Amino acid sequence: GPDGSPLVGRRRLPAGAWTMADRGDVAGNPLAAPTVADPHNVYAIAVDAEGYVHVAGNMHADPLRYVRSVRPGSIDEWTAATMVGAEESSVTYPAFIRAPDGALLFFYRDGRSGGGDTILNRRAPGSGTWERVATLIDGRSSGENAYIQRVAVDMGRSTIHLSYVWRADEDPASNRDVSYARSEDGGRTWLASDGSALTLPMTHDTADIVLATDPGSLQLVNQGGLAVDGDGYPHAVFRTSSSAGAEGVLHVWQEGQAWRHEPLLTDRSIGGRPAVAATDGAAYLVWTERDDAQRSTLWLTKLGAGPSNDEVALARLPVAGWEPTFDSVALAERKELHLLLPATVGTDGGGTGAVATWDPALLGGALGGVIRRRTPVCSGRGARPLPSPAAHRGWQGRKPPRGLQPPRRRSSCDRRPTGGDSRRRTRVTARSRRSWS
Repeated sequence: GPDGSPLVGRRRLPAGAWTMADRGDVAGNPLAAPTVADPHNVYAIAVDAEGYVHVAGNMHADPLRYVRSVRPGSIDEWTAATMVGAEESSVTYPAFIRAPDGALLFFYRDGRSGGGDTILNRRAPGSGTWERVATLIDGRSSGENAYIQRVAVDMGRSTIHLSYVWRADEDPASNRDVSYARSEDGGRTWLASDGSALTLPMTHDTADIVLATDPGSLQLVNQGGLAVDGDGYPHAVFRTSSSAGAEGVLHVWQEGQAWRHEPLLTDRSIGGRPAVAATDGAAYLVWTERDDAQRSTLWLTKLGAGPSNDEVALARLPVAGWEPTFDSVALAERKELHLLLPATVGTDGGGTGAVATWDPALLGGALGGVIRRRTPVCSGRGARPLPSPAAHRGWQGRKPPRGLQPPRRRSSCDRRPTGGDSRRRTRVTARSRRSWS
């Protein structure tokens, strides 16, 4: 909330009202609220196979901060929780995913930039306990920290995909060597892109480097997007820059046994790290372009078509830059792209948010879907609709999807009593931005 308390929201699909709960009031304050004003201190949230809600966050080389709902499907009562207990004293970059076998996985870095390990924990359905799977990537012995992208899961092929870069110090310019690994057994063993086994923990010397780069040559920004298309091929995207100040996006993807890369959007003003969403054999870049010092446009660009990529503007946003966050489970199960967007602007991130849903027709053919609904997370104006069908590129006269329609000027969020001041205005449940270091 505006005071830095971590909020958790819940709604009934497809377009129910949001219920908000303050998790800064859990006994003992296990999430160490208020949230530290540091972009590293993000939150991760997931629902396991039994319906329990898990939240971890507000950590930058801090001891593990983690809570779990007391009852499945409920956000009313929470308890401080533990995982394994070892290598959990210096945690950053928490990430939950649901594995193909239904287990809940937890990825994180233990250590600091230039000297941290990437570790994986696992909670099996019905077990009630966490186990250590492995230290996946060794970033301490070589002094080169691995920064992983968004973890991608191919449910149909029971495969987990990782992409990452290496960094020798806290300078983002030292990011280099795009690397890859996949697991077909829930994260216990990992393979290179050619199917050969990788020894754990992976190191820079043993990693499957799919694009070798010199430090600073592309100014790769760590922790971009990763997704798997309908043919099972991974697509990674990175924000890039040059010493001359030019910006762009680098698309790195597997095609058959070969890896390819393509620079994109080098003539555009990129408003943050991009995401990538994929389904039905195609991949789509989700990114923002700065319009001016106060506004940006959210774009969806079809990847793999060269310079004439189809793209469509989804919304105008009331901020100069935004790093997209979406629900990967909804995309995989229902082919719906649920995006968390800013709806109003506040000081120190204190604005309100909204969730937009792209119709299931979105990712078929030539981006043929429409925005069908927009649910405000809490009070405030929404992103402005696009003024006309002309606000697109590469559509050859076809009418693009409608822009996001703003919600009513005021809309209520049913915030459950949590012992604090229930009159406080609520906002987005978690920060969407990840830090560069």
